[in-house]
Amino acid sequence: MHLQKYTDAVEHINRCIQLKGETPDAVLALAKCNELAGDLESALRHYTKALEIHKGSTKLSPEARDGKIRVLEKLNRYPELFEFYAQITANEDAVHWHLKAVDCLMHYGTDDAILDFLDKSIARYPDSVELLVKKAEFEEAKGWPDKAVLTYRRVLEIELTNAEIWYRCAKLYSKLGNLASATECIDKAIELRPDNARYLGEKGRIAYEMHELDVAVRNFDMVLERDVENVDAWIALGKIMLDIERYPEALKCFDKATELNEGYADAWAYKGAALLKMGKTEEAISHFQKALSIDRNNITAQYYIGSILLRNGDENGRKILSSISHPDMQADIHLQFGNALMKKKEYREAIAQFEEAVKIEREKIEGWNNLGVSLAMTGSIEEAIYAFDEAIEIENTYTNAWYNKGIALLNLESWNEALDALTVCSRKEGFSPDAQLAVAVALLTLRKFENAIKMLEELSEKAPSLNVFYNLAIAYLQIEMPENAVKYARKAFEIENNDQTKYLMLYTMYMCGDLDACLKFIETAGNPGFSCWQYWLLRAYIEIVNGMMAEAIKSLDKAMQNSKDPVSWLLRCFVYLCEGKYGDAKRSIDVYFIKNTPSFDAWSLKGLVHYYLGDYQNALKCLTSALKIKNDEITNYNCAIVCFKLNQYDDALQYLEAARKLAPHNEKYTYYKLKILQHIEQISEASVEELTGETMGTRSRESILDTHDLTITLFVNQRQGVELNIKNTMFRAVQPFTLELGGAISSGLIEVPQLSSKEEKTYTLNYRFNDEDEEHVVPGIDVAIEARLYSKRGRVHCEIGLQNLKPFKLTDIRVRPLSGLGYTSLVDEKIVRALEPLETRKLQFTMVPAEVSEQINNWTARFGADMLPEIVCPEIDVQIPSLRLPEYRIEDNYDFRKNRTLKLSRLVKTMDIKSKAVEEILKMHIVRETVIAETALLDELELKDVKG
Repeated sequence: MHLQKYTDAVEHINRCIQLKGETPDAVLALAKCNELAGDLESALRHYTKALEIHKGSTKLSPEARDGKIRVLEKLNRYPELFEFYAQITANEDAVHWHLKAVDCLMHYGTDDAILDFLDKSIARYPDSVELLVKKAEFEEAKGWPDKAVLTYRRVLEIELTNAEIWYRCAKLYSKLGNLASATECIDKAIELRPDNARYLGEKGRIAYEMHELDVAVRNFDMVLERDVENVDAWIALGKIMLDIERYPEALKCFDKATELNEGYADAWAYKGAALLKMGKTEEAISHFQKALSIDRNNITAQYYIGSILLRNGDENGRKILSSISHPDMQADIHLQFGNALMKKKEYREAIAQFEEAVKIEREKIEGWNNLGVSLAMTGSIEEAIYAFDEAIEIENTYTNAWYNKGIALLNLESWNEALDALTVCSRKEGFSPDAQLAVAVALLTLRKFENAIKMLEELSEKAPSLNVFYNLAIAYLQIEMPENAVKYARKAFEIENNDQTKYLMLYTMYMCGDLDACLKFIETAGNPGFSCWQYWLLRAYIEIVNGMMAEAIKSLDKAMQNSKDPVSWLLRCFVYLCEGKYGDAKRSIDVYFIKNTPSFDAWSLKGLVHYYLGDYQNALKCLTSALKIKNDEITNYNCAIVCFKLNQYDDALQYLEAARKLAPHNEKYTYYKLKILQHIEQISEASVEELTGETMGTRSRESILDTHDLTITLFVNQRQGVELNIKNTMFRAVQPFTLELGGAISSGLIEVPQLSSKEEKTYTLNYRFNDEDEEHVVPGIDVAIEARLYSKRGRVHCEIGLQNLKPFKLTDIRVRPLSGLGYTSLVDEKIVRALEPLETRKLQFTMVPAEVSEQINNWTARFGADMLPEIVCPEIDVQIPSLRLPEYRIEDNYDFRKNRTLKLSRLVKTMDIKSKAVEEILKMHIVRETVIAETALLDELELKDVKG
């Protein structure tokens, strides 16, 4: 009806125009009626004609202008409309038309054309907020947040109090990852409009991204104070409660959201997530299904259902997750794929998924953490630490990453750095038992025993465990308090009677020196499995110390049933040596040499075996090989004995001298060296002085032998007796002295009065041959003897000259040196085997002070008169390696959460036992498992010396 009316009006106006001509009013009226009648082409033609008629006039042109614009828009003829706007903006100075032109250009123009027009318009109107906002909105719509935020910043230079622009800048900065600038902008917006719920909600969202959950919760609470029915705020608050594991509170938030809007699929999906975290899987699935019934494409519900299926090993879960194409979900999907692979211990494949997750979303903190765990599981500890550092850089308060980094550093033996990381973890979340145990281990490794023991003692009260007691036992061994170590070893043994605790119990009792308790424990505790060959080795050692050699052999047999370690063969050789079974000892040491690189102990024992078998040449080779490894006192002595057996006296003296230097307070080596020198008749005043430390030339200032000679001549004739001539050859008088004649002459003491310079006295003495001498000197045969006691360069000598006065050879004449004036000879006598007729022979004896001779006599009484005692079995430093003890390992504590923690769990590790008390702490190594779990200190225990 109305259309017909406008059609009639068009006909009426056309008749008027025919009668009166095309007046402006008539053309404009015709254009309007054409537009109302739906004839847009005619309307456009007449609006254009009206504008041409009224060029230069302002009365009707606005109506015609607006009409033409309106018709072009209805016809979607935007290029023509833009040209028309261009005409308008050329003639009219108004921002409004530039904005209209931009809107028109956006319908068909290219991005460059739009930006070019906007830039030209802004150049014309640089203070136009509307144009700048239009440009920023265009840039934001095109996905150029970095450009858009700069344009909005230009707006703020004009209108600093524009809260909406501050809000928009905050959102853009957040999208760019510049959360600090985003926070600055949203704070300014809230300052300008503190009651705006939208701004408060954005502040909460930004704080959530920055992991400032307290700030986020506070802002969402303020949103709900202003608008209690804000469903998005309830969901956002619930998601925060999920993240901080306050699941009941999260569930209440999602309940409120579903109550306010039952058709909100996300609310149902997140409610299912809360139920899933609470362990109510079936109920959670029903809520996910509810969400999908509302929106079959709800990615939150799809994600959780797919994750549940994947977790249970259903490959349909992988298909569901792979079907989700939303870009914001891709990082989480790769995270779930990685978690599933970790559960199957396929760590290298998991690494690829986690790497993809952090590549898509670098701020994905759980991705970095789980990447670190997987890398650690493949032995790439340094790369794992890098991943944990990335997580820490994202969120400095992320305790899982600090803890994991500390555990990984422990396995790299970076004790100080590990302690720092674990301390940060503990400060942020308090000392959890795992963290406290790990810190204690780091302290023990750094030898800060008091602090470590204090921490472990506290832990033993609030969270007692096998590893706590185990570590305490080892810690007390470190500070040489085996009594306390036994107490905690017993507690560990009571918690779990296994091979390792059994071994530690036996070892700590041994360190207390309670061998009876050790034997009783061996009888009552039950035997471990053959796999614990270290226990059998220690047991054999204890039996050796107790002299139970037969039992020790049995224990060694059991140790060797499940061990290829050659140490057992070394101990077996030692036992056979002690029992005198040298053939068995040789077979044992030969096996050791086949299975192992020879050690000092091995060479020493092999040398002993050859010695007892009479093979001195090979014995010396083995003992010298031992000396190349360790210059040992006893081995040098043993080499001397073997060299003596081989008549290699110079070498024997060298080895004795080496032993004497290594043990300067052991006088027996000095005594043995003098005995060898005496044996080979090479003893001299210099050797005596060197070995005894006595300076003979300056001993007695009362001696007449200070500077010159005193000659005593005796002529022995069976018929005439003994004629003694004493002559002072010095240039000064000699004080009275007493001379004792020894050797072949029996006489008393001769009291010699003061002798002037060059004075001599002659004595005739009665004599008789000793019974012994009568066997060597035939009565009636004259022998001329000249005895001379003299000093030369401060050294005292006795020279005996013999002359055979008969025309035939004399044999076996025993000659003893003179004694007197506080000096004596170390050589009791020398035997002249053959003295030809009229032959003269001189024998020289080195004289030493009587005190030195007395010292040597004392040594003889102490060490025996034998030339050298038998060879000595050295102290054997037998290592008993590979004690299996609890230690760190990596373990993936798999649950449905996105983050994983390297936890402490029990694991076995080799611990060496040596022979000289506790020296070092055993190093920890990461093991290719899933979680770093309960810790224990890994230490090097050592046995006491085994002496032959």
